[in-house]
Amino acid sequence: MHHDHLLIPVTGLRIEGHNPAAKTRLLSFDTIKARVVIGLLTEHNTLRRYLDKIRLTNSPVCRRCKAVEETSPHVLCECEAFVTLTHTVSLFLGP
Repeated sequence: MHHDHLLIPVTGLRIEGHNPAAKTRLLSFDTIKARVVIGLLTEHNTLRRYLDKIRLTNSPVCRRCKAVEETSPHVLCECEAFVTLTHTVSLFLGP
């Protein structure tokens, strides 16, 4: 069965469309870049929500805005305090 989207169950992220160029780009990443992307997609990373889940921190609340849980979607798309970090990640991963 062909799907025109990718759903990452843990995060609820949904990536629309079939994009062979994105697949090629992801497969070209070195180990460090791949680890960053996989961590962001699966939420197995150093963000507070995951660290709280595995009991390595006392709170899942965002360390920057202190308003909601620090999750991948929050850091990448919602948190105004992480705008610079998001820009840095996009530079790190390249165009």
